[in-house]
Amino acid sequence: MENEKIPQKFYYRIGEIAKHLNVNTSLLRFWEKEFDKFIQPDRNKRGVRLYSREEFDLFIRIHILVKVEGMTLKGARERLMSEKKAPGEREDMIHSLLKLKEFLQDLKTKIK
Repeated sequence: MENEKIPQKFYYRIGEIAKHLNVNTSLLRFWEKEFDKFIQPDRNKRGVRLYSREEFDLFIRIHILVKVEGMTLKGARERLMSEKKAPGEREDMIHSLLKLKEFLQDLKTKIK
């Protein structure tokens, strides 16, 4: 990957992402098909793919998982799925812990 800062834009073309990751655009199109639950680019009138910043970041994450860490595509997909579910699970855990805290505080006041 190049050590360039990513410019702040609404949309990025596939060539910009490929240049940043130092890969071919064909690899990004392949990843787009393999990770279609995560990456769904918009297209302009000419059919050119336009990716959001979140999708750009996902390509970076996929690149790290597959090329740097050596994960399989299936493994990378499962990792992304688990990371996607994690925030909701954290909210549930926080809610449960707050209920437990309230219960323990009530119990503490009853014991005194």
